[in-house]
Amino acid sequence: MAVCTATLVRSLDHRTLDAICASGVDWLMLDGEHPSVGRAEMAAMLQRTGPRLPCYARVRSCDADLMAHALAHGAHGIIVPKVHTAA
Repeated sequence: MAVCTATLVRSLDHRTLDAICASGVDWLMLDGEHPSVGRAEMAAMLQRTGPRLPCYARVRSCDADLMAHALAHGAHGIIVPKVHTAA
């Protein structure tokens, strides 16, 4: 069984993003849960990293607009925090 590695990313610094992409991880979780990363910042991170690695966007809440925005900018999938039910 292969082991995949990932890391959580909240940086907008191009050098940092480039280094993370070159580090050998298999995928990235781009953190949009916290106020420092809004729609524009998420789009910028996806634009910089998405062509090189699969990126999953952690959105602030279960908001269809936030999810659609991340997917429209190239996220491979969505991670929704603080989900306490299966519904």
